[in-house]
Amino acid sequence: MFRSLLFRVFCFLQITLIVGILFPTRGAAQCTPGMVNNGWGASIIGVSIGTLNNPTPAQEGVYNNYTASVAAPTILMGTTQTLTIISNDQWWGSSGTVYIDFNGDNTFATDENVFQWQNQGGTNLTNQTAVNFPTTLTPGVRRMRVMYSANFGFPVPPCGTGITGEAEDYDLNITPPTPDPSPVAIVLANPGSTSAISPPVGAGTYDIGFILQNISGGALAAVTANYTITGPQNLSGSVNWSGNLPVGGSVYVPLASNIVLSDPLLPYSVSINLTNSAGTQGPGDGNLANNSLSGFVAMALNGSSDPLNPSIYFVSGTPVPGQWFANLTDVAAALTFGGILGAVEFRVRPGTYNEQMVIGQISQTVQGIPGSSPSRPVTFTADAAAGGNVNNVVISSANTSLNNHTINLNGADFVTFRNLTFAINTASAVAGRNIVLRNGTSTITFNNCRFQGRPNVTGSNVDALVYSEPSSVVTNSVVNLTITNSVFTNGAFSLFLDGGTITGPIHSGLSLTNNTLSNFGTTGIYIQRFTDPRVSNNTINNTASTVPVTGIDLSLILNGGVISGNRIGYTRPGDGIRTANNSTTPAAPFLIANNMINIGNGSSTGTNGINLTSFSNGNVFHNTVNINGPTGFPSSAAFNAVTLSGTTRIVNNIFYNRGLGYAANINSLANTSATQSDWNNLFTAGAILGRRSSADFTTIATYRLGTFELNTRSVPLTFTGPL
Repeated sequence: MFRSLLFRVFCFLQITLIVGILFPTRGAAQCTPGMVNNGWGASIIGVSIGTLNNPTPAQEGVYNNYTASVAAPTILMGTTQTLTIISNDQWWGSSGTVYIDFNGDNTFATDENVFQWQNQGGTNLTNQTAVNFPTTLTPGVRRMRVMYSANFGFPVPPCGTGITGEAEDYDLNITPPTPDPSPVAIVLANPGSTSAISPPVGAGTYDIGFILQNISGGALAAVTANYTITGPQNLSGSVNWSGNLPVGGSVYVPLASNIVLSDPLLPYSVSINLTNSAGTQGPGDGNLANNSLSGFVAMALNGSSDPLNPSIYFVSGTPVPGQWFANLTDVAAALTFGGILGAVEFRVRPGTYNEQMVIGQISQTVQGIPGSSPSRPVTFTADAAAGGNVNNVVISSANTSLNNHTINLNGADFVTFRNLTFAINTASAVAGRNIVLRNGTSTITFNNCRFQGRPNVTGSNVDALVYSEPSSVVTNSVVNLTITNSVFTNGAFSLFLDGGTITGPIHSGLSLTNNTLSNFGTTGIYIQRFTDPRVSNNTINNTASTVPVTGIDLSLILNGGVISGNRIGYTRPGDGIRTANNSTTPAAPFLIANNMINIGNGSSTGTNGINLTSFSNGNVFHNTVNINGPTGFPSSAAFNAVTLSGTTRIVNNIFYNRGLGYAANINSLANTSATQSDWNNLFTAGAILGRRSSADFTTIATYRLGTFELNTRSVPLTFTGPL
């Protein structure tokens, strides 16, 4: 047979011998490879590198020189480029090799083989590699040759005759590395000084400038900075910088002189754009996308060096010279644009403040509040001396879909709110978030506050009273959020704290204790992708929702986690405590302990006291669960578990169904459902006590068989008093 394996091996050996004799190490100068068509279908149908992207028809037995018809891409020395080859191979398999004449001597040397691969037959086969173009290369136009052959030569030689397949040539324009200048910070300086001062700064006269950094490429020789400054003084112009700034180096570049900062509410807006960049080897800019910077500078607020004795500022009421703001919007502006020079406390006089606050800015210069730190915290509290308390200091907002917040903490850190009410104006608001946490807020505390949302809303987190923005990068994760002794009313979610998906960053340092959550439309506490959250001693009730609700819902929890001492009660179907897909370990187990749950209406299915899905390495201890769940499957269980694994222990719990449903439903194998499950009390008013691995059990004796439940009982109990 013509296309037999023996014939192909013979052809390969013959051609390899010829090529080896004629071209022992290098091909002839700009040689023309002799390609043949043996009907094996080996052809190149696409080549891309840099800006070059050349799809071509399948042409076996052809040498195509595209150097004149396809524009040579510009390849910067010092970069790594992705090279992609798409090919067809309709027979058994083929080999490919790519050469680049790096040294420009018009030959393809063995060490200029940048990519080689083999395919095992097929169409639209994609092979890809990363090609490094070092800074030691000599600039110039260089030839790239792509060889694809069905002769099974590996690597395919760049020249010769009788090579079954296709060859293609391209030019690459290899150029010297260009610098990548970027304005990375807006700074100030004392007049005439060459030393920059990073904000925050106090009142005074300053020069405004920026920090110029050469991020990558070659050395920077010159650049033009075009700037606009608006504020109490309006200025614009251009500054030409020249010098020798190596890669990674930075330098202070002054823009304008004698700018006066005298009022925290009179900031300057500064915009910078770089043009006319040149390196030591010629003009160019490696990345035009990072040539602009905008930000604000303003006079910072004075503060105390002692965080326990902060400087006091008053909001509204009788003015106090040097210590007073007319409203909270002005406070937010002062903190955002100017920042603080020490610990500060804002005492808010009694009244309803119809305002929306955005605290913190995010730029290359500032993250959050300039100057805030553990020793420079910011506190908002009701002014007790003026009769202020949590009931009469109200921040009310008419939220829109685009501005859905009462308080937006935009990367702001070390902020505490005490004795304040955050309320949605239900007459005009179309969305209902009280607090929005975004861009990496850290160390935020709410103590003895009130959160009031829109009533009778369900489903969407646009009505989450406290909402954290899902994160795509680690620097945007929420860290150290503490909410204590506070009251949440209405809204779809009392708290919706979203750490993103399983591939996103991890929020951490969450503590929710001694709070009261009521009349939420969907879920009281929703937490996703946090590490070791603490949810303890909260009271959760609901008399308003008309749909199934969940008291506490935790998903994708890592490294620990505690749900303890919570009191959950409502005559609605749904879940008391739900967890799903936790990833904790035996060394840091998930703890669900000492919770009291009383839910269900006796007629709606889908009522579960504690509902665990894909739960591993956790302890379920000393919980009292009393539900009113109906009969049937799937239905309701005081304890419901789907896929338990790891070191999981279920001990000393009361799982009580005063309705006709299950006391426990465990969808796992009997002896692998938990490491330990014993000393529990299981009871139902119905005919079936429990369900395990798709089997129903009517008595405690039959339920115990083959399990760890040797000391578990089924005893009727009487529950008295409030939850």
